[in-house]
Amino acid sequence: MQKRRTSLTDVARAAGVGLATASRALTGNDEVGAATRARILQTAAEMGYQPSSTAQALRTGRTRLIELAVTSSWHESVLQALFEACEDSGYHLLLTRIPDAGSALRPGPAVDARILLDPPDLDSAPGESDVPVMTFRTAGLSDVELVEASRSLVHDLLSRIGA
Repeated sequence: MQKRRTSLTDVARAAGVGLATASRALTGNDEVGAATRARILQTAAEMGYQPSSTAQALRTGRTRLIELAVTSSWHESVLQALFEACEDSGYHLLLTRIPDAGSALRPGPAVDARILLDPPDLDSAPGESDVPVMTFRTAGLSDVELVEASRSLVHDLLSRIGA
């Protein structure tokens, strides 16, 4: 049986404070005294508390997901570099598949941005999108160049979304 995830309510109860105080302490709000903040942070660490990405997405309107839509052929080194660059920035990378040439790109899950890796043609890229979309063409790049270009692409994409 899988253990239930530690919630903010669990941390607040264990630290002997209200839910709002625990939330403020964990987000760095100045309204919480230093001793109380330290007690809450220690309690959260001891309990293995991790903020809920769903709750954060509701509050901020950001999912911290970037979609990487790929064709059936792609470079493993590119994928590894993109995953690492996103993780280093606190984002997750969601891997989806680009449909065949001439097909419309289907609406995907709620993401903050989309990377199209070697799409078959530009017609498959969405014309209108509520998130930034970048196309990444890998043809002719060495493995070293692919890794550097991957990291640069993620950096540029995150700057576009204000992250």
